[in-house]
Amino acid sequence: MLVLTFLFPIWFIAHGISRLVHLGHIRFVAGDGIYYFTLIINIIGLILGVLMIFNPLFTLTIIRYFASAYLILLGIDSVVMAVSRMGKRP
Repeated sequence: MLVLTFLFPIWFIAHGISRLVHLGHIRFVAGDGIYYFTLIINIIGLILGVLMIFNPLFTLTIIRYFASAYLILLGIDSVVMAVSRMGKRP
C-alpha cells in the first residue's frame, strides 16, 4: 500500500504532463471546446498529484475516491474525444 501512495501521484503527474504536451494538437484537430475540457481535467490531475505527493497519509486514506473521480473524468474525456470531429476538419 505504501508503494501505491507514491506511484499513484507520480502517475497522475506524468499523465497530466503528457496530455498537456499534446493540447496543441488536440486544439487543432478537435476544436476549442475539447481543448478547454482536456486542459481543465489535466490541470486538476496535476494538482491532485502534487497534493498526494506532499501528503501521503491523506493519499492512503482517500486514494479510492481520487482514483475513481479522476478515472471517471478521463473516461468522459475519452468519450468526448471519440465523438468529436477529430479528423473531420477541412
